[in-house]
Amino acid sequence: MLFLRQKILGKEFRNAYSFILFLLAASASLFQWVTNAGFQLPNLIYWPVAYFLILWILGFSIPNIFIRTLTLTFNKGLVLLFVSSFLFGITHMLLTDVTVVLLERLLTVPENYVLYELPDKWLSQWEGAFHGFVWYWIYLAILFIVYFREMYQIELVKNKDLERNLSNAQVKTLSTELNPHFLFNAMNGIAMQIRKGDSEEAVEGIASLGQMLRAVLNTRNEVFISIREELELIEQYISLEKKRFRDRVSVQIHCKPELDVYKVPKLLLQPIVENAFKHGISSETGSGKIDLKLYDEDNRLVLQVFNSGEGMDWATINGKSIGLPNTVERLRRIYQSDYSFRINQKQNGVLVEIAIPKRR
Repeated sequence: MLFLRQKILGKEFRNAYSFILFLLAASASLFQWVTNAGFQLPNLIYWPVAYFLILWILGFSIPNIFIRTLTLTFNKGLVLLFVSSFLFGITHMLLTDVTVVLLERLLTVPENYVLYELPDKWLSQWEGAFHGFVWYWIYLAILFIVYFREMYQIELVKNKDLERNLSNAQVKTLSTELNPHFLFNAMNGIAMQIRKGDSEEAVEGIASLGQMLRAVLNTRNEVFISIREELELIEQYISLEKKRFRDRVSVQIHCKPELDVYKVPKLLLQPIVENAFKHGISSETGSGKIDLKLYDEDNRLVLQVFNSGEGMDWATINGKSIGLPNTVERLRRIYQSDYSFRINQKQNGVLVEIAIPKRR
């Protein structure tokens, strides 16, 4: 209720109300001038001077009555509005006529009525109270429009916050799914080294895996991390894979230092790099390469991962992969439609390209 009090009882709303009534009074004066071949003071005293002056003064009570009705039940609020509207109309009629008499005497113009004649006038012309009644409900209709508009804006903000919180929760859930996924694959690689008798390599692999898991846990509540942090995670993951592929693969990372401050979804590149090792390098009989390139273009971040050899096409990814569909789903929830994810088959390999808005 506080927001409504600030809105309709504030200075801006009062000024707008006063300005509108001033325009109406000026229009009425212009009408008098057109219809009566010039401004005639006796005619102006009632319409528009006294009429709109009393309307302006009484109008400041309507917002307070309106706010009061919002705290009541529907039936009680409706009764209060109708009773107050009738009282408003009667009061407007009474005070307008009294003001006319006082202004006529003050300005020494011919008087239409004297004060003791006003009760007879009110009894014979009681329908004059209808004017104030109509103005009351017009003002009230404006207040209802303002009220429902403000309520709509509040609900809109609440829904957006709810959607944002829900989306963040879903993104975090998708991110946690990646952790056991790459952990399972990394442990399989270490187990293979143990079976081959490469105990030193296995120990180094466990140490690298521990460092990577520590880095992941340090940012477990973060949806976004800096590009520098993301690349550090990737470098640790690559060190794990290099122990398995040894000299069969060369990896290069290209990223300008000034891009380090920008943020990306955590573990965005890991599933793509994993896919490059699993479906690209593994399929090659000779040596292969993986190139990571990050750059900015048209106020967007572009992340490219190229691997030589074969790669999975999108038709088979949905059925055989967890990481890439998960990555695309996270991008969709975070950026809605403001991102791109493309897999391009090349003659000498596969290029995966992601473009997302810059974010600090």
